Amino acid sequence: MTFEEQEQYIASMKQKWDYKNSLDFAEQKGLEKGRAEGRA
Repeated sequence: MTFEEQEQYIASMKQKWDYKNSLDFAEQKGLEKGRAEGRA
């Protein structure tokens, strides 16, 4: 891989990880909210 291709790959992976982290965070918040509503 050329240096430019490596940079593009790393940028692509960062976007993928950010997206996954956003989904994981949203899921966790939803679970917390559901538990709180279940206790109420």
